[in-house]
Amino acid sequence: MKAKRKSRRADSTTGIIGTTGSTRPVGTARTAGSTRPVGTTCIAGTPPGAPVRLPCCILLGPASSVSPDAAGVLLARTLEALRPGRTAVSILAHALPPPSDLGDFDSYQGLLFIPDLITWTFILFPTAETPPTWAGTFTEITATLTANAQAQVRPVNRTTGQTGAPVLAGLLRRCCPSDGAS
Repeated sequence: MKAKRKSRRADSTTGIIGTTGSTRPVGTARTAGSTRPVGTTCIAGTPPGAPVRLPCCILLGPASSVSPDAAGVLLARTLEALRPGRTAVSILAHALPPPSDLGDFDSYQGLLFIPDLITWTFILFPTAETPPTWAGTFTEITATLTANAQAQVRPVNRTTGQTGAPVLAGLLRRCCPSDGAS
């Protein structure tokens, strides 16, 4: 099966580079005479304002101001034992420049918002490797996440609260649900 290559383009309003495509197998591998899928791409088409099916994840694409190697992922899920009835959002970001390279910043923050309704922010913490992976989770969401929600990673000065332009971003309408199967 021949897969169509995904194109990368920058959004004219945010400068965030995204991918276009559809849900389909992207290739096969042959091992010991068998053929198996090696990956799928999911670009969900949930209408704006409609609830997002959880659990799901989205890729966060880099802004044109950072390395094209910069990438992130958001995982949204409903909590059952830890905080029953709440939604948790986790963000992982990799290959970002040190926050201080972008201005008077000392960390990164995750930002999730539903336009004209609510915004959640939370600090991302660096891992010990070089370069660090930045990660964080927010578990206090009681609102229903909708397809028009947007996720971003941006630099922040934790002392002053000053924030910079987004370095990664994605839309929840592209959130790919998981049936829990591996």
